[in-house]
Amino acid sequence: MLLSTALAFLFGSRAIGCQSGGVFAIAVLTIIAVYRWKLDNRYKIIKEEKAFTVMFQLFSMPVMFALIGYDFEITNLGIQTILTGFAIIGIGLLIRLFSAFLLSFCAGLTLAEQALISVALLSKATIQVNYIIKLHYFNQHLIKYYLINITNNLYRKMKP
Repeated sequence: MLLSTALAFLFGSRAIGCQSGGVFAIAVLTIIAVYRWKLDNRYKIIKEEKAFTVMFQLFSMPVMFALIGYDFEITNLGIQTILTGFAIIGIGLLIRLFSAFLLSFCAGLTLAEQALISVALLSKATIQVNYIIKLHYFNQHLIKYYLINITNNLYRKMKP
């Protein structure tokens, strides 16, 4: 049941032109399912959790990171989009750097150890790059979709 619902979310969002929406819906569905499973039977979830962890680490994670750049065509990007992407990544990295540094103040570490923790957490920007690419394509398709609908509606209204 979960697999069929996940596939419906994935292909349905692709049909309406919002591919990342299906992935987000599947992630939310998974979180809700795990939460409900833990409420229903607290002690019998361990076997399923281990099996899904192994499946995710051996299959889903490599496929997910391999498909990040699959749809990406660098020839479609303009200089403004590239600069916006770098700005978003830079702002995200700065926020992550400062928040990790501030959160490690109460741990009783030295400044060098706090700086090391802050820098060690900077390598998680792969997902940010994926969102930049998806937002760029989503905005392009959304604008085209609305322009086509507006012109079709105006044409219908102008017809006698």
